[in-house]
Amino acid sequence: GTSDDFIVGRNAPLTYLTLSLTSNSNVYATDFYFNADASEGFDLGYDAAIWGETAPAFSIYSRLVQGDAGEDLALQALKDTDLTNVTIPLGVNASQGEQITFSIHQSTLPENVKVYLDDTVKNTTTLLNEADYTITPSSDLSGTGRFFLRYEEDALSSVDSELGKLDIYSLNDSNELVVNGEVADNATLNLFDIQGRMVMTIELDSALLQNRIDVTNINAGIYLATVNSDGQEITKKVIIE
Repeated sequence: GTSDDFIVGRNAPLTYLTLSLTSNSNVYATDFYFNADASEGFDLGYDAAIWGETAPAFSIYSRLVQGDAGEDLALQALKDTDLTNVTIPLGVNASQGEQITFSIHQSTLPENVKVYLDDTVKNTTTLLNEADYTITPSSDLSGTGRFFLRYEEDALSSVDSELGKLDIYSLNDSNELVVNGEVADNATLNLFDIQGRMVMTIELDSALLQNRIDVTNINAGIYLATVNSDGQEITKKVIIE
């Protein structure tokens, strides 16, 4: 049909964001909806996989924040409280040498919610509320692990932010992941693999200036370490050998 998306049980104005990926000859989009009945896992009747077995050669999609089973989602529903401090793995398929642009196509998010796109290869963070993100990949893009979408209540760069002073790195000789710096009570560290799957979550000790986490049982590879502390979030790429 030509009508709007069908969302089971909706009876109030929708809170959503449509993220688009464009090139000179292609346009593709993926959707995110927020409501009280959804979760970070798979929600029957809300989340929707891309039609067909695989995503097209030019496409953008997402993976579940929790319980990812490898499905490429065209529409992901999240709880309304996930409008802040949540990181969503993105999948991108695009050809080498083809300039592509990430942008917010449509949004009904509150004005105080900031939407960030992290590129872990370029080590860049773009506030999509204010600017699009354009790159020309030097090799074919396929699958997840490079791009992540984050929602925050406030702007990422705050001069007074203690979280911005944190350093996160791995000590391969001792098989430890180090979080160096002050964190608030109930601060947590989440570790994601390059497929966007959470492989570890642990509560940090606010009494320590340096938290050391044993990663002996974590496979070698590239990971994203995300620390949530006092309503703020910081993500850094780490390599475990």
